[in-house]
Amino acid sequence: MTRIERVVDDAANDARGRHRGLWIGFLAVLAGLLLAGLAIGRQDGKIDDLGQQASDNARTAQLLAEQVQKLGGVPVVQPPQPQQPVQGEPGPAGRGIAGTALIGGRLLIAFDDGTSRDVGPVVGQPGSSGPPGRGVVGTAIVGGRLVVSYSDSTTEDVGQVVGTDGDDGAPGRGVTSVEAVDGRLAVTFSDGTRQDAGPLPAGPPGAPGRGVQRAEVVDCRWQVTYTDGTTEDAGNACTTETVTPSPTTGGLSLLPSRR
Repeated sequence: MTRIERVVDDAANDARGRHRGLWIGFLAVLAGLLLAGLAIGRQDGKIDDLGQQASDNARTAQLLAEQVQKLGGVPVVQPPQPQQPVQGEPGPAGRGIAGTALIGGRLLIAFDDGTSRDVGPVVGQPGSSGPPGRGVVGTAIVGGRLVVSYSDSTTEDVGQVVGTDGDDGAPGRGVTSVEAVDGRLAVTFSDGTRQDAGPLPAGPPGAPGRGVQRAEVVDCRWQVTYTDGTTEDAGNACTTETVTPSPTTGGLSLLPSRR
């Protein structure tokens, strides 16, 4: 056998080997389709999943058949065509809840299709009365602890509410004197320090003053007339003694002559 004949013979053997492998794969896919079909008949609950698996296997078998035909072979069994999913009929229209109401302790549901339904009682019967409550009637601090008195004549020690005495603070200072100096308030403290507290506020206006308009002797007595229209008896004018009028005369001294 020549070298060319050996090459041709090896190529033929290789081709036959590939054909044989493709046929084995093709038969294995067909066996899987048959097994899937049997499983579909026995398991109703997995029809959709098995149907998808069968469709995938059919597509794989179709690809293997096409490869056999490209190599010059003819598939003994034609693969099944992949099944298209079947669209079911539309289901009936659903209904929603339009409203709810409590009537006599029962729940009523109204639907948007015009129907209603009594779901049943949802409110229970009133429970039994609880024990009487108690209120606070008084409080007291005893030994630094708060004691609460209740309306049922019981008492309760709530606990410590007054703390212990703290440490003594720093010595303070007091005011020993306060005086006005040049219209300002000066404060002297017990520690010997002095502080200018600031200017003193102005006082209220005083009453208008009055002056002496005239002084005359009437029946041996001094009559003083002031600028506000008032008069005053300033004393005896018929004497050799000096007569000093009252302080309202503004300190005026009159020296009368004897008549």
